[in-house]
Amino acid sequence: MTENKYISNLQRFLPAAVFIIAGLITKPFVKEWQFMWIFAYSIFLSCKWITLVDALNNSPNVSKLRAVLYLFGWVGMDAKRFLTDNNKLEVQNKLWLETISKILIGLFLVYVITEKVYFKNHILGGWVGLAGLGLIIHFGSFHLLAIIWNKLGINVKSIINSPLYSVSLTDFWSNRWNLAYRDLSRSYILRSLAPKIGVGYATIIVFVLSGLIHELVISFPANGGYGLPTLYFIIQTIGLFIERSRFGNMLGLENSLRGRIFALTVVFAPISLLFHKTFIEKVFIPFLYQINSIGGV
Repeated sequence: MTENKYISNLQRFLPAAVFIIAGLITKPFVKEWQFMWIFAYSIFLSCKWITLVDALNNSPNVSKLRAVLYLFGWVGMDAKRFLTDNNKLEVQNKLWLETISKILIGLFLVYVITEKVYFKNHILGGWVGLAGLGLIIHFGSFHLLAIIWNKLGINVKSIINSPLYSVSLTDFWSNRWNLAYRDLSRSYILRSLAPKIGVGYATIIVFVLSGLIHELVISFPANGGYGLPTLYFIIQTIGLFIERSRFGNMLGLENSLRGRIFALTVVFAPISLLFHKTFIEKVFIPFLYQINSIGGV
Protein backbone atom coordinates (compact mmCIF):
# COMPACT_ATOMS: atom_id res chain seq x y z
CA MET A 1 0.00 0.00 0.00
CA THR A 2 2.79 2.41 0.94
CA GLU A 3 4.73 1.44 -2.18
CA ASN A 4 1.70 2.08 -4.41
CA LYS A 5 1.22 5.49 -2.82
CA TYR A 6 4.89 6.28 -3.41
CA ILE A 7 4.62 5.29 -7.08
CA SER A 8 1.44 7.35 -7.45
CA ASN A 9 3.10 10.44 -5.96
CA LEU A 10 6.11 9.91 -8.22
CA GLN A 11 3.81 9.79 -11.26
CA ARG A 12 2.08 12.96 -10.12
CA PHE A 13 4.93 15.16 -9.02
CA LEU A 14 8.05 14.13 -10.94
CA PRO A 15 6.81 15.14 -14.42
CA ALA A 16 5.23 18.27 -12.90
CA ALA A 17 8.61 19.25 -11.43
CA VAL A 18 10.32 18.54 -14.76
CA PHE A 19 7.90 20.88 -16.57
CA ILE A 20 8.65 23.70 -14.13
CA ILE A 21 12.42 23.16 -14.17
CA ALA A 22 12.41 23.02 -17.98
CA GLY A 23 10.65 26.37 -18.07
CA LEU A 24 12.89 27.88 -15.41
CA ILE A 25 16.17 27.07 -17.13
CA THR A 26 15.18 29.00 -20.24
CA LYS A 27 15.37 32.35 -18.37
CA PRO A 28 18.98 33.27 -19.26
CA PHE A 29 18.46 32.46 -22.95
CA VAL A 30 15.24 34.26 -23.87
CA LYS A 31 13.77 37.74 -23.61
CA GLU A 32 11.74 38.74 -20.56
CA TRP A 33 8.39 38.55 -22.36
CA GLN A 34 9.26 35.16 -23.84
CA PHE A 35 10.21 33.81 -20.43
CA MET A 36 6.90 35.06 -19.00
CA TRP A 37 4.92 32.94 -21.45
CA ILE A 38 7.24 29.91 -21.20
CA PHE A 39 7.33 29.84 -17.42
CA ALA A 40 3.60 30.55 -17.05
CA TYR A 41 2.85 27.65 -19.38
CA SER A 42 5.24 25.32 -17.57
CA ILE A 43 3.47 26.02 -14.25
CA PHE A 44 0.10 25.60 -15.94
CA LEU A 45 1.16 22.30 -17.52
CA SER A 46 2.50 20.95 -14.23
CA CYS A 47 -0.86 21.62 -12.56
CA LYS A 48 -2.70 20.03 -15.49
CA TRP A 49 -0.52 16.93 -15.18
CA ILE A 50 -1.26 16.47 -11.48
CA THR A 51 -5.02 16.80 -12.01
CA LEU A 52 -4.85 14.43 -14.98
CA VAL A 53 -3.01 11.70 -13.07
CA ASP A 54 -5.44 11.94 -10.14
CA ALA A 55 -8.43 11.75 -12.47
CA LEU A 56 -7.00 8.76 -14.35
CA ASN A 57 -6.42 6.93 -11.07
CA ASN A 58 -10.14 7.30 -10.36
CA SER A 59 -11.24 6.63 -13.95
CA PRO A 60 -8.64 4.31 -15.51
CA ASN A 61 -10.70 3.51 -18.63
CA VAL A 62 -10.49 7.00 -20.10
CA SER A 63 -9.15 7.04 -23.66
CA LYS A 64 -5.60 8.24 -24.20
CA LEU A 65 -6.85 10.73 -26.79
CA ARG A 66 -9.22 12.32 -24.27
CA ALA A 67 -6.37 12.55 -21.75
CA VAL A 68 -4.07 14.26 -24.27
CA LEU A 69 -6.84 16.66 -25.27
CA TYR A 70 -7.39 17.57 -21.63
CA LEU A 71 -3.68 18.16 -21.11
CA PHE A 72 -3.07 20.31 -24.19
CA GLY A 73 -6.49 21.35 -25.48
CA TRP A 74 -8.34 22.70 -22.48
CA VAL A 75 -7.50 25.51 -20.02
CA GLY A 76 -9.56 24.33 -17.05
CA MET A 77 -8.51 22.06 -14.20
CA ASP A 78 -11.82 20.15 -14.12
CA ALA A 79 -10.21 16.87 -15.16
CA LYS A 80 -13.02 14.55 -14.07
CA ARG A 81 -15.64 16.55 -15.97
CA PHE A 82 -13.55 16.76 -19.14
CA LEU A 83 -12.49 13.11 -19.14
CA THR A 84 -15.85 11.52 -18.38
CA ASP A 85 -18.60 13.84 -19.66
CA ASN A 86 -20.24 12.83 -22.95
CA ASN A 87 -23.33 15.00 -23.25
CA LYS A 88 -23.57 17.04 -26.41
CA LEU A 89 -24.96 20.50 -25.67
CA GLU A 90 -26.91 22.92 -27.77
CA VAL A 91 -25.01 26.19 -27.96
CA GLN A 92 -27.04 29.32 -28.62
CA ASN A 93 -25.94 31.44 -31.56
CA LYS A 94 -25.75 34.53 -29.37
CA LEU A 95 -22.95 32.91 -27.33
CA TRP A 96 -20.87 32.54 -30.48
CA LEU A 97 -21.55 36.16 -31.42
CA GLU A 98 -20.82 37.52 -27.93
CA THR A 99 -17.57 35.60 -27.68
CA ILE A 100 -16.32 36.53 -31.13
CA SER A 101 -17.31 40.15 -30.46
CA LYS A 102 -15.09 40.20 -27.36
CA ILE A 103 -12.17 38.91 -29.40
CA LEU A 104 -12.72 41.57 -32.06
CA ILE A 105 -12.97 44.35 -29.47
CA GLY A 106 -9.77 43.06 -27.89
CA LEU A 107 -8.01 43.09 -31.25
CA PHE A 108 -9.23 46.66 -31.83
CA LEU A 109 -7.83 47.75 -28.48
CA VAL A 110 -4.49 46.02 -29.05
CA TYR A 111 -3.91 47.04 -32.66
CA VAL A 112 -5.67 50.40 -32.93
CA ILE A 113 -6.11 52.10 -29.57
CA THR A 114 -2.96 50.93 -27.77
CA GLU A 115 -0.53 52.68 -30.09
CA LYS A 116 -2.48 55.96 -29.98
CA VAL A 117 -2.44 55.96 -26.19
CA TYR A 118 1.12 54.65 -25.93
CA PHE A 119 2.70 57.69 -27.60
CA LYS A 120 0.94 59.96 -25.12
CA ASN A 121 1.58 57.82 -22.04
CA HIS A 122 3.50 54.58 -22.49
CA ILE A 123 2.37 53.01 -19.21
CA LEU A 124 -1.27 53.78 -19.94
CA GLY A 125 -0.77 52.41 -23.44
CA GLY A 126 0.58 49.21 -21.91
CA TRP A 127 -2.52 48.99 -19.75
CA VAL A 128 -4.79 49.42 -22.79
CA GLY A 129 -2.90 46.62 -24.52
CA LEU A 130 -3.19 44.46 -21.43
CA ALA A 131 -6.95 45.02 -21.30
CA GLY A 132 -7.23 44.17 -24.97
CA LEU A 133 -5.21 40.99 -24.56
CA GLY A 134 -7.43 40.02 -21.62
CA LEU A 135 -10.49 40.36 -23.85
CA ILE A 136 -8.85 38.29 -26.58
CA ILE A 137 -7.61 35.49 -24.34
CA HIS A 138 -9.56 35.30 -21.08
CA PHE A 139 -12.96 36.62 -22.12
CA GLY A 140 -12.82 35.54 -25.74
CA SER A 141 -10.63 32.59 -26.64
CA PHE A 142 -11.10 30.69 -23.37
CA HIS A 143 -14.88 31.03 -23.66
CA LEU A 144 -14.77 30.10 -27.34
CA LEU A 145 -12.80 26.97 -26.47
CA ALA A 146 -15.42 26.00 -23.89
CA ILE A 147 -18.19 26.48 -26.46
CA ILE A 148 -16.37 24.27 -28.96
CA TRP A 149 -15.93 21.48 -26.41
CA ASN A 150 -19.61 21.81 -25.43
CA LYS A 151 -20.53 21.42 -29.08
CA LEU A 152 -18.35 18.31 -29.29
CA GLY A 153 -20.06 16.74 -26.30
CA ILE A 154 -17.88 17.69 -23.33
CA ASN A 155 -19.76 19.77 -20.76
CA VAL A 156 -16.94 22.02 -19.55
CA LYS A 157 -17.51 25.46 -18.08
CA SER A 158 -15.63 28.56 -19.16
CA ILE A 159 -13.05 29.49 -16.54
CA ILE A 160 -14.11 33.15 -16.82
CA ASN A 161 -17.78 33.56 -15.90
CA SER A 162 -18.99 37.16 -16.39
CA PRO A 163 -16.92 38.61 -13.51
CA LEU A 164 -18.42 42.10 -13.84
CA TYR A 165 -21.75 40.61 -12.73
CA SER A 166 -20.31 39.51 -9.38
CA VAL A 167 -22.68 40.34 -6.51
CA SER A 168 -19.91 40.11 -3.91
CA LEU A 169 -16.17 39.63 -3.56
CA THR A 170 -16.78 36.00 -2.60
CA ASP A 171 -18.85 35.55 -5.76
CA PHE A 172 -16.05 37.06 -7.86
CA TRP A 173 -13.32 34.75 -6.59
CA SER A 174 -15.44 31.63 -6.05
CA ASN A 175 -17.72 31.64 -9.08
CA ARG A 176 -16.54 34.15 -11.64
CA TRP A 177 -12.79 34.59 -12.06
CA ASN A 178 -10.20 31.95 -13.01
CA LEU A 179 -12.24 28.90 -12.12
CA ALA A 180 -9.24 26.75 -13.02
CA TYR A 181 -7.40 28.01 -9.95
CA ARG A 182 -10.62 27.78 -7.96
CA ASP A 183 -10.92 24.10 -8.82
CA LEU A 184 -7.26 23.50 -7.96
CA SER A 185 -7.44 25.29 -4.62
CA ARG A 186 -10.63 23.52 -3.61
CA SER A 187 -9.30 20.09 -4.50
CA TYR A 188 -5.77 20.37 -3.13
CA ILE A 189 -5.87 23.05 -0.42
CA LEU A 190 -9.31 23.83 0.99
CA ARG A 191 -10.60 20.26 1.25
CA SER A 192 -7.48 19.03 3.00
CA LEU A 193 -6.61 22.05 5.16
CA ALA A 194 -9.99 23.58 6.07
CA PRO A 195 -11.01 20.70 8.39
CA LYS A 196 -7.64 20.95 10.17
CA ILE A 197 -6.99 24.67 10.46
CA GLY A 198 -10.34 26.22 9.60
CA VAL A 199 -11.75 27.83 6.47
CA GLY A 200 -10.31 31.26 7.31
CA TYR A 201 -6.68 30.15 7.54
CA ALA A 202 -7.07 27.86 4.53
CA THR A 203 -8.43 30.81 2.54
CA ILE A 204 -5.41 32.90 3.51
CA ILE A 205 -3.11 30.15 2.23
CA VAL A 206 -5.04 29.96 -1.07
CA PHE A 207 -4.66 33.68 -1.72
CA VAL A 208 -1.06 33.95 -0.58
CA LEU A 209 -0.19 31.01 -2.84
CA SER A 210 -1.95 32.77 -5.71
CA GLY A 211 0.19 35.82 -4.96
CA LEU A 212 3.36 33.74 -5.07
CA ILE A 213 2.37 32.18 -8.38
CA HIS A 214 1.81 35.63 -9.82
CA GLU A 215 5.20 36.69 -8.50
CA LEU A 216 6.70 33.86 -10.55
CA VAL A 217 4.96 34.83 -13.81
CA ILE A 218 4.94 38.63 -13.40
CA SER A 219 7.69 39.89 -11.08
CA PHE A 220 10.25 37.16 -11.77
CA PRO A 221 10.30 37.66 -15.57
CA ALA A 222 10.44 41.45 -15.01
CA ASN A 223 13.23 41.15 -12.42
CA GLY A 224 11.44 43.64 -10.20
CA GLY A 225 8.25 44.60 -8.43
CA TYR A 226 8.64 41.71 -6.00
CA GLY A 227 6.00 41.58 -3.30
CA LEU A 228 3.43 43.71 -5.11
CA PRO A 229 1.36 40.85 -6.59
CA THR A 230 1.37 39.11 -3.20
CA LEU A 231 0.23 42.36 -1.57
CA TYR A 232 -2.60 42.53 -4.10
CA PHE A 233 -3.87 39.11 -3.05
CA ILE A 234 -3.46 39.94 0.64
CA ILE A 235 -5.77 42.90 0.01
CA GLN A 236 -8.26 40.51 -1.59
CA THR A 237 -8.09 38.29 1.48
CA ILE A 238 -8.68 41.24 3.80
CA GLY A 239 -11.61 42.26 1.62
CA LEU A 240 -13.12 38.78 1.94
CA PHE A 241 -12.82 38.85 5.73
CA ILE A 242 -14.42 42.30 5.86
CA GLU A 243 -17.23 41.11 3.61
CA ARG A 244 -17.90 38.08 5.81
CA SER A 245 -17.59 39.98 9.09
CA ARG A 246 -20.47 41.25 11.21
CA PHE A 247 -19.72 44.75 9.90
CA GLY A 248 -19.86 43.51 6.31
CA ASN A 249 -23.10 41.74 7.02
CA MET A 250 -24.58 44.95 8.45
CA LEU A 251 -23.65 46.78 5.24
CA GLY A 252 -25.03 44.00 3.05
CA LEU A 253 -21.73 43.34 1.31
CA GLU A 254 -22.46 39.71 0.51
CA ASN A 255 -25.35 40.24 -1.89
CA SER A 256 -26.48 43.75 -2.82
CA LEU A 257 -25.58 46.77 -4.89
CA ARG A 258 -23.18 47.74 -2.09
CA GLY A 259 -21.64 44.30 -2.28
CA ARG A 260 -21.12 44.63 -6.03
CA ILE A 261 -19.51 48.04 -5.67
CA PHE A 262 -17.33 46.78 -2.82
CA ALA A 263 -16.24 43.75 -4.82
CA LEU A 264 -15.30 45.64 -7.96
CA THR A 265 -13.51 48.31 -5.93
CA VAL A 266 -11.42 45.77 -4.02
CA VAL A 267 -10.58 43.88 -7.21
CA PHE A 268 -9.76 46.79 -9.52
CA ALA A 269 -8.59 49.69 -7.32
CA PRO A 270 -5.25 48.01 -6.42
CA ILE A 271 -4.80 46.27 -9.80
CA SER A 272 -1.58 48.22 -10.47
CA LEU A 273 0.00 46.21 -7.65
CA LEU A 274 -0.66 43.02 -9.59
CA PHE A 275 0.44 44.24 -13.03
CA HIS A 276 2.98 46.67 -11.70
CA LYS A 277 4.97 49.31 -13.57
CA THR A 278 8.13 47.19 -13.82
CA PHE A 279 6.17 44.38 -15.49
CA ILE A 280 4.45 46.75 -17.90
CA GLU A 281 7.73 48.41 -18.91
CA LYS A 282 10.09 45.45 -19.03
CA VAL A 283 7.82 42.60 -20.10
CA PHE A 284 4.50 43.67 -21.55
CA ILE A 285 5.47 46.67 -23.67
CA PRO A 286 8.30 44.69 -25.37
CA PHE A 287 5.70 41.98 -26.03
CA LEU A 288 3.42 44.60 -27.62
CA TYR A 289 6.32 45.64 -29.86
CA GLN A 290 6.87 42.02 -30.79
CA ILE A 291 3.27 41.54 -31.95
CA ASN A 292 3.38 44.88 -33.84
CA SER A 293 0.84 46.51 -31.56
CA ILE A 294 2.93 49.64 -31.05
CA GLY A 295 5.00 49.95 -34.18
CA GLY A 296 6.90 46.66 -34.30
CA VAL A 297 10.55 46.06 -33.53
